[in-house]
Amino acid sequence: MFRTACNSQERAKCLLSIDKLSDVKFVVSLSLHESTTEKFRMVIPAHRFLLAIASPVFYVMFCGILAERNNYIDLSDCDYQGMMEFLRYIYTEEVGFNGDNISQLIYLAEKYMIPSLTNRCILFLREHLDSSNIFCVLKHSKLIENKSLWRSCWKFIDKEAKDVLESSEFFEMDRSDLIELVKRNTLNVKEIELFTAINKWAANQCKKLGLDTVERRQILGDDIIDNLRFPVMEENEFNVVKSTNLLTKEKTQEVLNNFADSRWPIRFLRHKRQYDSSSQRRTLYHRGQILDIFD
Repeated sequence: MFRTACNSQERAKCLLSIDKLSDVKFVVSLSLHESTTEKFRMVIPAHRFLLAIASPVFYVMFCGILAERNNYIDLSDCDYQGMMEFLRYIYTEEVGFNGDNISQLIYLAEKYMIPSLTNRCILFLREHLDSSNIFCVLKHSKLIENKSLWRSCWKFIDKEAKDVLESSEFFEMDRSDLIELVKRNTLNVKEIELFTAINKWAANQCKKLGLDTVERRQILGDDIIDNLRFPVMEENEFNVVKSTNLLTKEKTQEVLNNFADSRWPIRFLRHKRQYDSSSQRRTLYHRGQILDIFD
């Protein structure tokens, strides 16, 4: 039975849950991981005018020259929980983030051009970065072209490099990100630990591609291998590198010559990576905008 709402937020909540007053319906999957058969499809009622005043994309969709006249709109890129939480934000400016919906919410916020929700997603992601999700968040930061979140991800990777390299997420890291990783001066990790992780990453890539592990050198390429800093290792640590046969004989000999005489010319950098804990970032959230301040 309909109940009169006493304030605007309650009115919006009532609208979100009442099918009779809706004039458009979104058809979504129960879960993106489930089958798309009718059994797993859900219908979410909504209201064109509320959507149109919240999003320029919805405005064009419902009020533009080629306005959508169909009352049922099929969405294949989100599921029921994600879309419901997205609509709840539009109707009430309330949102509940969790590990299951954050990816969809930041995607929907960008798709429908709602920057205030994008900013809240970014703040949530920043506050919940850990070694199990860092590369997923890094990927999202590139997809939505958010440099602030991208910098936060790399700052976390710098600081927690050892844990990050030992995480299962690391093996799913994009090769382009791996190149960025080995070029960094500020990783808080020993070079032998970095090498070991990269060697495992290459072996995992070989397995995924159905290649023999001897192809690791080709998988990595010079742009990754040549950015490792073998001269900063101890000789016993470099013995571990030699045992993997990842380096060519020429490069191996270069490093051995450098151990014998530090003046020997070598292609690899000779200085250790140094994590700088003094350049921590502080974040301000002001009127829907995220502001970065560097100490």
